[in-house]
Amino acid sequence: MNLLVKIRNCGALIMILAIFNSCEKKGEFGIGTDDVVPVEFVSTDISVGSSVVLLDSIRTSRSGRILFGSVEHPVFGSLQATGYVGLSARTAVQPDIPSTAQLDSVKVNFKIGYAYDTSSINRDLGIEIYDLVEEFPDTTYTSSNSLEAGSRLLASGDFIVEDFDSVYTMHADMTWGAEFFEGVRSDNSNFTDQDNFRDFFPGLVIKSKAGQGNVFSITPGVTFEVVFYYQEPNADNTDMVNRSFKMDTEFMPYFYNLEADLSGTEFSEVQEVNTEYENTPRLGLLASLGLVPRLDLSELIPFSEANDGVIINQAILEIGAIDDMPDGASPPNYLFLFFTDDRNTLIPNGQTFRAIQIDGANPLGSSNPVQLFYNSEDRVYRGSITSYVKSYYSGEFRRDQLLLYPSEMNLSLKSLSLSKERINLKIFYSELR
Repeated sequence: MNLLVKIRNCGALIMILAIFNSCEKKGEFGIGTDDVVPVEFVSTDISVGSSVVLLDSIRTSRSGRILFGSVEHPVFGSLQATGYVGLSARTAVQPDIPSTAQLDSVKVNFKIGYAYDTSSINRDLGIEIYDLVEEFPDTTYTSSNSLEAGSRLLASGDFIVEDFDSVYTMHADMTWGAEFFEGVRSDNSNFTDQDNFRDFFPGLVIKSKAGQGNVFSITPGVTFEVVFYYQEPNADNTDMVNRSFKMDTEFMPYFYNLEADLSGTEFSEVQEVNTEYENTPRLGLLASLGLVPRLDLSELIPFSEANDGVIINQAILEIGAIDDMPDGASPPNYLFLFFTDDRNTLIPNGQTFRAIQIDGANPLGSSNPVQLFYNSEDRVYRGSITSYVKSYYSGEFRRDQLLLYPSEMNLSLKSLSLSKERINLKIFYSELR
């Protein structure tokens, strides 16, 4: 297009605009005028009811950890953990031991996988292992289960836990070791058949020594083993050769028991499982024991009825700020929002439990639970439950009662406490003015 044509087109456009402006009266246009209807953005806080519940179904078997030890918790009182584990005689790989062989020593090897108090000044470990005199029933074990321990001390040791990758070793009782060594050497039926061995020796009980002030975990499997060291003559009987064989805990049943003395604490009235306690001074959560806060979101009903036609933009649930943690201890990394009912139990759904789902997921599902993540700077857990609140507001899906369930529930003693007023649901919504 040449320059002359461009000039003519621009002139025509100017004339059209002049005619338009002369015929149309000027007026205001924008937010707050009659040309558009403004949208008002509003936020409100929803009151959340709260209480505490002691659950009775915290599974402590097949978790990968065996907790043991004791601690005086400043919030939850005296805590005592005891571990139980079966022992495999490894009958398929036992050596042929000649009658001339001599037992040298018996050692117990183990790895520490967790410490309640991670501070460097509380790493002293005094450990004791006793015989188990009661067989493992065929069941799933919880932290409230226990088995009868014998009075025979099989091994003990004192250590400083410097890291969680090293293997720690303690000497076992030689009288006990000699019994097992002779049983293997003589091909006793109690040592050549695992079922017979289980009946003869049900397993081990793991405790901490008196006066210990921490809770640790042992990792079951091939790294938790009893090793028998012995010597036998070489082929021409000219020298003694060092040999060894072991028994370990791989594929064997195990669990831990946790006892808590809540007397003298703010939760002393909490005694019965699956019972709602509304009058505790504060809210508390203690993993493995199963003490959890119970939340009531029924105040979403009057909000939904009083705000017809609004658009829910975002809903944020905040838990905290939580109380200061004891030295060396840490709270759960995140919290789940599991549904409950008048029975105050978890509601199974396949391999998991019914929970508020992440935004955009099917609210009736269970595979994508919301996680409230902990912010260490302000000590607050936060998470979006926008889809849940939208479903609640529309009447599509409504459940009011929730349990705050911690990560690592059956793997640790992680805990928290907080004031009942420090739970808040903030809703951001918009409506036409």
